Amino acid sequence: MTNSKLWLMITTLCFLGIFLAAMLIPAFSIILDGAFEAGLPDTVSTNGIVASHFNSMWYLGSFVGPIFGGILSEYMSFEWCTTLQGGILFVMAIILLASICSCKLRYTQPTEHASEEQNILSASTPQYNPTYDATGVHAPQ
Repeated sequence: MTNSKLWLMITTLCFLGIFLAAMLIPAFSIILDGAFEAGLPDTVSTNGIVASHFNSMWYLGSFVGPIFGGILSEYMSFEWCTTLQGGILFVMAIILLASICSCKLRYTQPTEHASEEQNILSASTPQYNPTYDATGVHAPQ
């Protein structure tokens, strides 16, 4: 590699690191939140399980992707392979957009009993009383 192209390689690798970090860290956090919502406890072992599955799937894709890409490029030209990949990414983007929109609609649509539910929740929520601890037991002063 000549010196005239070295700066381009260094710059490209820096951008790759920044963009991968911007993609992987939120993805891991979302998967971890999903594990907690599924009922797994918030412990170090849960974090380890989620991290190991996340990394396993990441590296499985890094292994299987080039194999299938090589097989596909044997039977199709490079132009058709990139067109196919672009089409798959376009379809996935539409599915992701539809999923995001449906989640936002689901959580922002008011129900007809919304004010009734808020009244019930506010009436049943215990008010803070400094003489009681979090379990409701009288705390000594």
